[in-house]
Amino acid sequence: MNKFLLTKGIEKVYDKADQGAQTDKVTVLILGDSGTGKRHLALYHKNSIRKDGTVYPVNCSAFGENLLESRLFGYEKRRIYRRQC
Repeated sequence: MNKFLLTKGIEKVYDKADQGAQTDKVTVLILGDSGTGKRHLALYHKNSIRKDGTVYPVNCSAFGENLLESRLFGYEKRRIYRRQC
């Protein structure tokens, strides 16, 4: 991947991304504030052994916490527990 001007701290992040791109045994979730380069970091998928797979960008701020969790990980029907007094 083309190198951009990176600080030593952020270079470690890109090194980890490169390591993750070389295996199919990890799932990656990239988190960060707006404008921090998440989409640029996600380009490492093009260099991965799973490059023919799909990348799903998700705008997490568009969902409430519970809805986001159920969309990403599925959900179980609500269980009702009764308290004993």
